[in-house]
Amino acid sequence: MAGPLLRILIRLKPNKYHRMQIAARYRIIDLLKQIAHDLHLTVDQLLHISIYRNGPNGYSILYPINNNYNNTHYDASITFDKYGLSSNEELYIDLTELILCQQQDTDDISTNDNHTASSLNNSDFFHSTASSLLNPEESSSSSSSSSSSSLIQAKTTNNLSTKKSLIGQLIRFSVPADNSCLFSSIYFVLHSGKLDLASNKYLRNLVASKIESDHITYSEAMLGRTNLEYSKWIRRDDSWGGGIELAILTQEYETEICVINTECGGRIDYFGEDRHFPYRVFLLYDNLHYDPVYLVTYDVVQQKELIQTKFHRNDEAILALAKDLVEQFNSSTLDDIEHSTSYKKNPSGTSSESHLMHVKL
Repeated sequence: MAGPLLRILIRLKPNKYHRMQIAARYRIIDLLKQIAHDLHLTVDQLLHISIYRNGPNGYSILYPINNNYNNTHYDASITFDKYGLSSNEELYIDLTELILCQQQDTDDISTNDNHTASSLNNSDFFHSTASSLLNPEESSSSSSSSSSSSLIQAKTTNNLSTKKSLIGQLIRFSVPADNSCLFSSIYFVLHSGKLDLASNKYLRNLVASKIESDHITYSEAMLGRTNLEYSKWIRRDDSWGGGIELAILTQEYETEICVINTECGGRIDYFGEDRHFPYRVFLLYDNLHYDPVYLVTYDVVQQKELIQTKFHRNDEAILALAKDLVEQFNSSTLDDIEHSTSYKKNPSGTSSESHLMHVKL
């Protein structure tokens, strides 16, 4: 006998709920795994959530356990039948602070309609403290199935102990090693994940024109050669771009460019930091080659993956993920790095927009 099934109501955002069921003999960790699977989160993100029960005496916190010394004890190995839950009880979990929608606040998070309660009587039906829970009459009736297909972005909340925000997967995209990797990477991050190798000539000319227009700033002492010589040199397809080009492009596009050096312990050089531009992009650099970095998430409304390459300057969560990516990159094998290359050419052999193949390094 599988035993009684417990009903779980998960609040995703105001007026959006996800329903599921789990056998009472299962552990809390099993529930967390099921939630992670249904909502495409990670178990680590859910380890420190609070679970509430609606029993005969009203709402009370079920997990974690608070002892007499006001210490919180998380033990996800406990089975639900240890709590003496009845089959007509419903458990509540609030993930609203954990979920960060890709679209504006007015957009809906969509899950399988069979398991989503979309219009409860009160948008503040569930809060993060037991004392603020409303009466059980204000909840909607339960549904039966436990499977769902939805993917959401998430961030850590104040009541979580995780160190980083996990709002998706930050991924390195390998551009061709054709002496123009810097320009290819810059175009990629400035154009939402598109790769157009023909744009390299435009960016080279943009840099050269800027240098030619300012002989005082771009002097021979800075460039290592005369202004005219450098301008001609950077226009050549076999000339490598570097710090000078990054400093110019960050001003031209009014976007901070963060270069993560994987060979220097993940040191990050911020180009345009003093200009306080509202957005930033990320590149990886190994002292020889530049690659762009992008965030992949999933739009549950349009049922497709979303690519994000520009981020708010004050988004420390992305910065943490970028540092995390460096650690993963440094620990990857050579085979891992080779298989991460996702650049493809058209059958004609000409460069075009890239086809993104997501590889977690």
